[in-house]
Amino acid sequence: LQGFFLLAPTSSPSFKMPDTVADQIRLTIWCDKLKNVDGVMGKSDPRCDVYRKDDKNPAWFLVDSTEYIRNNLSPVFKKKIFTNYEFEGNPQLKFHVVDVDHSDANKWETIGSCIIPLQELRGAVGGLKVDSLVNENRGGSKPGELGTLTVRAEIVNGRPDDLLTLKMKGINIANKDGPLKGASDPYLIFKKVLPTKEKMDVEGGKTPYVSNTKNPEFQAISMNLMDLCCGQFEQPIYVECWDYDMASGDDQIGYVETTLKAILSKQPIQLKDYKEGRDLDPGQLALAQGGIVRVPTFEDYQAEPNKTKLTVSFGVDFSVTEDERVHASLPKAFNLYEQAIHNAGSWFKDSAGSLGEAAHFNIFGFGAKFNGEAEVSHCYELGRGLKNAEECCTKYWGMIKNKKVDMQKQRFLKQLVPKAIELAKDQESIGAQYHILIIVTHKSIDDANEAVPLLVDAADAPLSILIIGVGEDNFALMRDLKPVTPGIPPLQTKVTGDTASRNVLQFVRGSDRLGVPLTKTLPKQFLQYMSKKKLAPGSWRTGPYILPDTDWQPAELMPVPDPNDQFRELDIGDAANMTAPTEGAAGA
Repeated sequence: LQGFFLLAPTSSPSFKMPDTVADQIRLTIWCDKLKNVDGVMGKSDPRCDVYRKDDKNPAWFLVDSTEYIRNNLSPVFKKKIFTNYEFEGNPQLKFHVVDVDHSDANKWETIGSCIIPLQELRGAVGGLKVDSLVNENRGGSKPGELGTLTVRAEIVNGRPDDLLTLKMKGINIANKDGPLKGASDPYLIFKKVLPTKEKMDVEGGKTPYVSNTKNPEFQAISMNLMDLCCGQFEQPIYVECWDYDMASGDDQIGYVETTLKAILSKQPIQLKDYKEGRDLDPGQLALAQGGIVRVPTFEDYQAEPNKTKLTVSFGVDFSVTEDERVHASLPKAFNLYEQAIHNAGSWFKDSAGSLGEAAHFNIFGFGAKFNGEAEVSHCYELGRGLKNAEECCTKYWGMIKNKKVDMQKQRFLKQLVPKAIELAKDQESIGAQYHILIIVTHKSIDDANEAVPLLVDAADAPLSILIIGVGEDNFALMRDLKPVTPGIPPLQTKVTGDTASRNVLQFVRGSDRLGVPLTKTLPKQFLQYMSKKKLAPGSWRTGPYILPDTDWQPAELMPVPDPNDQFRELDIGDAANMTAPTEGAAGA
């Protein structure tokens, strides 16, 4: 837990509590007296696969599966299943219990199943629903013959992996050891309050005891937020305070039913005496440090208030080309460059888009002499602080139309990339800005080898680079700008030996293939940078969330390529279908 509290709220409750509108239901599943389908060889190894369908999607599709438990006919599955909190279209859930071959988890035999309408789960008393399993493939079965399945359904808010981290303190805790021994040896137990008002232990919810003190500072503990209160900040939480006694058994000091909202406020919480009617003050509890450890998403950084601003810079290649389509004047259509600028810019058009709204746009030209100047420029400013990609197109076309550009034969990145790094590092320390450099070119870059140290430097800045290749060139020389990908050595400078810490570069051929580079790869690169720098979303400054202490950067999006491939163009089709669920994968 070291380091968890550096970003936690340190004063009393000025932060805003998060929205508690529930959008999911969490299912806890256990079975009783399952039929043993392993015969004399042992007991079944059960697993539960959960399927869902509704009027709009009449075919069963797999929601998720629990773990399997070996040799157990009354399993209590530890893994929770989450499904959407939506009741339109008569949604139903199928709980399919199978006996897994523990030598090969892909092989199994059906024990039985049951179908429960989602509406019944929501309306069940205490959130519990018990049903008998049947096996239709074997002509049905008598109620209870194959065993029963119980489901607890809980409305949840938040994310399944949210981790509540608390470092509590006690204030004037009552002495249970008598006047001769000084003070109690107190410890705390946190419990979940079920809809039936029962109290349930929570994994990780017990502190070690603190010896001989009435004002203890308890060791920090961590609990899954869903396990404690389903992510609901005003759902009851039960806390017990005990006195440790190795010789005669532990004595309860007091208890309190409170809420996570009250705990995070850092205000003292009065304990009640465990014996009703006694005039004894057990003491108080308060939060010393703590918060909710959460792995942030790209959307967290794009949420108000204090969202990370996205800035887009276009680098347009004005070098000589024989492809007339590149700079053509078309009365009712875009030329290839205009199309690339427009298509890329449209992803940052407004907050409703998948990438959000860009704060502003810049456009630079390279590979030419501009406005009659004698020197060739590879980073000539055409416009800064523009409102949208359309204004960038206007700046680009103005240079072509008014013949203010003298095209040269070579195109270099040696000036453009350092400029992008300079712009990106403005307000870098607080994560207030992230820069996207989009290079539009009709041919391979001529200084690919020299660009390697620049890309190594770019990996340490809040910057991503996308190269859009248009026209007929095969862009073979782009292989020296290979991305940082498993199975391929990372970019490395020959002088210092430094390697790129993350992948900042993607290449795509044709501006009509930008979906995956911008909606998948760019957010991943963004999160890798924020993880490396340990920068929390600005929207968390008024909330109880803190970053994990460990590296939480996302895994690589693409599968491992052939190590002999020096450059692999992004395969849009494969990436787009990587996470598509396969119906019947668990054997429905």
